Amino acid sequence: MIRTHSGQRGVGFIEVLVSLFVLGFGLLSLSMFSGGLFSESAQVKAETEAMQLAQQKLELVRELAARNGLATVSGGTENNLTGVNAVYTRVATISFVPNSTAPRHANVQVAVNWTDADGNQSVSLRSFISASDTEAMAGLVGDGLDGGGFVDTPVGGAQYADGTFTPDGDTQELSDDYGVPGSKIYLDTPNYILTDADNEKLLISQTQFSTITGRVYIKSGAVDQSVVIVKPSDVGVCPKRIQLDGSGDPVRDGEGAVVTEVREVRLVDGDNVDVLEGDTTDGTLLYSYYTYDCFFGSGWYGNIGILRTDSTNSNDRICGGDPDLSDSGNADSRHPQLLGARGYRGYTPQFDITDIDNDGDLTEPAIDGSGNRIYLSDGMAEGDAYGDTSRSSVDQPQTHDFLITVISGSPVDADCLAELVVSSSDEFQNNSGSFVCLYDENGNKTCPDELPEDLGFQVTTTPRQISGTISVAEGESASSDQLSLVTSQAESCTIDEADLSWNCTVYDAGGGWTGTITLSSSNLNICSVATYAFGDLTADVSGYEYSLASSCVPGDTEYNVTGVVRNLDNNNSVDLSASAVVSSGEGSCAASLGVIDDARSGSNEVAFTCTVPAGFNGSITLDSLPSRTRIVSHPDFSGSPVSGNVSGAVIEVR
Repeated sequence: MIRTHSGQRGVGFIEVLVSLFVLGFGLLSLSMFSGGLFSESAQVKAETEAMQLAQQKLELVRELAARNGLATVSGGTENNLTGVNAVYTRVATISFVPNSTAPRHANVQVAVNWTDADGNQSVSLRSFISASDTEAMAGLVGDGLDGGGFVDTPVGGAQYADGTFTPDGDTQELSDDYGVPGSKIYLDTPNYILTDADNEKLLISQTQFSTITGRVYIKSGAVDQSVVIVKPSDVGVCPKRIQLDGSGDPVRDGEGAVVTEVREVRLVDGDNVDVLEGDTTDGTLLYSYYTYDCFFGSGWYGNIGILRTDSTNSNDRICGGDPDLSDSGNADSRHPQLLGARGYRGYTPQFDITDIDNDGDLTEPAIDGSGNRIYLSDGMAEGDAYGDTSRSSVDQPQTHDFLITVISGSPVDADCLAELVVSSSDEFQNNSGSFVCLYDENGNKTCPDELPEDLGFQVTTTPRQISGTISVAEGESASSDQLSLVTSQAESCTIDEADLSWNCTVYDAGGGWTGTITLSSSNLNICSVATYAFGDLTADVSGYEYSLASSCVPGDTEYNVTGVVRNLDNNNSVDLSASAVVSSGEGSCAASLGVIDDARSGSNEVAFTCTVPAGFNGSITLDSLPSRTRIVSHPDFSGSPVSGNVSGAVIEVR
């Protein structure tokens, strides 16, 4: 028997229509929600890109102010800045206080506007630039510092403080740990407090203070030290060390003020003698000097400069550097030089955390439109100490001294050499120049070879692979941890421990990758070239080899000749796609030749690299030239055989 339920019915037509309506409305809502997600994701990417543009402009304004003076900066509008996610307009507005003629500070606002599916969008950033950050830091001599990175005000973790500090039973005095006569440092949990000799508060920080110590030397007769102070560009203080009596108490003058410890360097019987000012009149006075100690919170970076409280003479100059050194060509070169301020900066490389190329890899380096690695400025680590005035050994750390002297006329760096060396060069041995690269927590410099001018504007990139091998002389060995292979984009390459084969990833920002790959070894000499240079690389390449040995055989030593192929024709480009850079005799050359633009375009050069044996006395030229193209000049080493790496070689065509 079949059991039936009297209440069971079929589905009515009206119910079907209602179900379809509910389902359709739900699908439509889901579609709108999904579209909103995609729209919001695109908007977030566009907003991130706009923030980068705003930060880049703030960076540039601050750098221009530091280089040329606060009154020289100006705002303006830049249209049609084409990014990856939108086309932007950037507007910079600058207002000076009290006026643009003699500004004490400037308020800078940068707005970046764009249009998307939801209409007009905008982001803006504000920054404050003080005259003491710029003109004041020029001191007696104007000086432009390379390198930027001022996205946020680099004040570090400290703040100015005032009032008298009274230690209690829970306060720990740390003055002896810092070894700075006259200044007192306390830990009043959770704060570190810096005071002067009278316990007047100067700085407060929740981390240990970082310090820079140096001397201000004054050439005999130049100026009295009482009108010379050391001042940092941002939050920090640089007090002079004071004189202490036999009991360790401050020496005070008739008005109760503490007395600066001033010492003299005198020439006595051919030797430099260091004495407390007033202790002796023997010999000839060369310099007087006092010691300064700058205190900052962790994360600080910026400038330290000399300020005068009197009216300066146009011939008053400031010198720095080590008289034993020559110009290295790098930003932190320590050769004798004029300087108005000394810059301190660290750098942190940035990564593609926004996945601008949509490949899912957030560990790729952030690259700008020229293929340069993008960095942000970084500051001192907690408790860092730079400089040492003990001069207790020849292996002393780098010093941070200034010399105030008189040089008439229009001086150049070379004029500082004679000022730094009166009787010997020992007084300024190992002294810093106008730029000091900050170190990371492992004691390694953080600065790239070329300091970035600004943040850069991140672009999509194409990775290229460059690979090769490292050979070691028979009977000798090297491990991968004794070798370092780095690209000019500051990316480390991989070295296989088993066979020392290597691979480097470089990032092409468009139009081919141009840069270098450099090997360094801690235990063996590099007998072949240490650096390979590449120009406009548009594909993966392999076969590059480095050779190592404890002693290189002269006949087996190779050198690098790097340079450019340059088109001199002002009106016509030249197609060298079928040509090659070649050396006469032994040696091999590499270049990615193609169409080289006319000379007026500003992009009329292509890089090349040739590896040649020591003593190479041939020429480097081009083969298979197109019709109506001739070689105007090329490198010829017949009169001067190659005995080292050569840069700046030029092959000119027309």
